[in-house]
Amino acid sequence: MFVKNLRISNLLSNKKILALVMMFISMAAAPLVSLIRFPESPFNNNIPNSIKIKKFKREKKDNYTFTVFDVSEQKTLKLTARELAYGIVTAEMPAWFEFEALKAQTIAALTYCTYEKEKNRKINPDSEYDFKINTSETLWYAPFEKKRESWGKDFKTYRKKIKKAVKEINGEIIKDSQGRAICAMFHSMSCGKTYNYEEVFVKKEGHLGKMNYLQSVESPGDLLAPKYLFTVTFSKEEFAKLVEEKLNVHPQGENPETWVNEIQRYDSGLVKCVNISGKEFPGSVIRSALGLRSSNFDISWNQNKFQVITRGYGHGVGMSQYGANYMAANGSSCNEILAHYYPNTTIVS
Repeated sequence: MFVKNLRISNLLSNKKILALVMMFISMAAAPLVSLIRFPESPFNNNIPNSIKIKKFKREKKDNYTFTVFDVSEQKTLKLTARELAYGIVTAEMPAWFEFEALKAQTIAALTYCTYEKEKNRKINPDSEYDFKINTSETLWYAPFEKKRESWGKDFKTYRKKIKKAVKEINGEIIKDSQGRAICAMFHSMSCGKTYNYEEVFVKKEGHLGKMNYLQSVESPGDLLAPKYLFTVTFSKEEFAKLVEEKLNVHPQGENPETWVNEIQRYDSGLVKCVNISGKEFPGSVIRSALGLRSSNFDISWNQNKFQVITRGYGHGVGMSQYGANYMAANGSSCNEILAHYYPNTTIVS
């Protein structure tokens, strides 16, 4: 009986000792447990507030792509709509322009590319590309890295600004009354009003006739643009050589003052045609031959040289970039800018 009681006593004693040991272990381990960091989970909403939950922003997948063939480089570029917009806006519009102007340029550029894609696919459904470009003739597309040197210390700021403008567009393009992407032309600056499409591109290959969304509208901000008026001069010999090589015309007479005769204009001020030594040429042809900034110009013989004064820069049809920037600086939204320069259209996603 004594031995049995002793065994029970020892057993109880051992349990007390074991309990004390476990208590000391748990006390010692508590600080270590508090140092443990459990992995964050974006799916668990029941974890303590002291643990930050990483929120994942899901962006809309950019599935719409363009396949573009560069004639000058003889290579094909496959770009998403967003990549294409980055490159066109970077190349075509000054990055310091107003944010709403950059957005307007994005929509105009993607609309024009969509128009070219739909037009080419309708004519050539089995084509390996959506449309062709020639980067040797126009800047058109430029990756951000090509601007690193010219943008200098503002490179990151401008890149971020253009990316933000493009991302805010979210796939909008401009359509006509029949639901088709429009031929959304744009240019640097007009003469104070844009031109009618049929006045500029008459007799050119692919001429589309009169389009009610590419008609002349006021663009007063262009009058304030840098180099709105621009003067170039040619000696008698230089002018004669250019018209002979480019126009196949041999100036008649020793007096250069008689070489250039009447200049006819449209109501917008755009030069319709010029008579050089008895032959008439469209204003756009003279612009190309002399390398002028626009087809709105005056030519005069002054102080033994030809003086040519141009107004604006570019073909002058559709959206004026400097005009868009002026409107944005005065409070106009992206949609208001586009509605002004492309009347009779709607913007759709």
